[in-house]
Amino acid sequence: MTKIIAIKATQYLGVASHGGEAHTIKSLIEIFHEGGYQVDLIGGEIKSADLGEDRHFLYLKYLGLPQIIRTFLHIPISIISLMLYCKQHKPDLLFCTGGVFYNGLAVVICGFFFGIKTLVRTAEDHFNYWKYVSTLTGKIKHFLVTNLVSKVVLKNSDYVLTVGVASEAYFKKALNRADHIYGVPGPVRQNSFYVSDDRLARKKALGYEVDEKLVLYVGAISGVKGTDLLPDVIKSVVSRDQKVKFLIIGSETERKSGIVKDLLDSGGKNIKIIPPMANDKLIDYYQVADVLVFTTRVGVGYGLVNIEAALSGLPVIAINPGLDVEWFLGERCLVNTAEDMVNKIVNSDFYIPTIPPSFLDENIKKSHLALMNDIL
Repeated sequence: MTKIIAIKATQYLGVASHGGEAHTIKSLIEIFHEGGYQVDLIGGEIKSADLGEDRHFLYLKYLGLPQIIRTFLHIPISIISLMLYCKQHKPDLLFCTGGVFYNGLAVVICGFFFGIKTLVRTAEDHFNYWKYVSTLTGKIKHFLVTNLVSKVVLKNSDYVLTVGVASEAYFKKALNRADHIYGVPGPVRQNSFYVSDDRLARKKALGYEVDEKLVLYVGAISGVKGTDLLPDVIKSVVSRDQKVKFLIIGSETERKSGIVKDLLDSGGKNIKIIPPMANDKLIDYYQVADVLVFTTRVGVGYGLVNIEAALSGLPVIAINPGLDVEWFLGERCLVNTAEDMVNKIVNSDFYIPTIPPSFLDENIKKSHLALMNDIL
């Protein structure tokens, strides 16, 4: 009989330059189908069209409600939706791909209640997240919920999947458990990103002069992501070289943080902020930029944008990213301070990260299927 893997996803699986869950799910579904498994998707009230409708179960909707109401509905709706699914379909594995403190909690509760094996996948350092949130209420919420609930979930899930050796070791220590924690690189869109041979023409088409240096940031605009470090970097760079332009692709995720205003004030006419976009549009910016800056303060796997940049031949500069990102980028792409980043930008001291063999599609597929064979 065909084994069923039920993936519990977040409600929003649409376009966002600071979220790779939709891509991860699409790739995992393809890998598991090839391995002979049936895959059901639970959640995804808003999702990208390429995820399709096959075996998609959506029981409750709430994304159209006001933000304050949605905040309190994440956990109960995740649990209720998965309860309804499990009662009807009884899968062999409950697999959480995003939102550990709500989807992961739902997976662990339903797994216990229905006697189903559970696997929670995470690339985030949930335990330090609260320290870098910009607002006091945000700090309290993330300490009590993101931190404490995530720890309970990851301690009680049958299996924990993270993305690399460094994060695997980190979670084993942080959770005080050595059993059933695995580090496997996540799927990489290697066919979607490439080195362009018409970079200058693309640069002009996007409105930038050939002799201008374009610094790109792609991701959420928040204290956790370290975007609040950029105003000082931008102000210092622009004061030294007016030919440097900054482009921020992302949206503000911490209410009333003031980071967007600080960014605009620091760069004036030398900075532009545009909303998140689909990857088939994002690649144009990877291929015209001179360098990508990465500022995340907590572990986030390898940082999908770093991998996409490397595949596009775009150099990266990162400030103390920690864990798997540091392993992936290597010393030449890392700096210790904002001033170090300023000097690298002004002096064009850039390096392109190297894609390791473990990131090849075939190796990622084999590793995930080997894990499923062990579990199921």
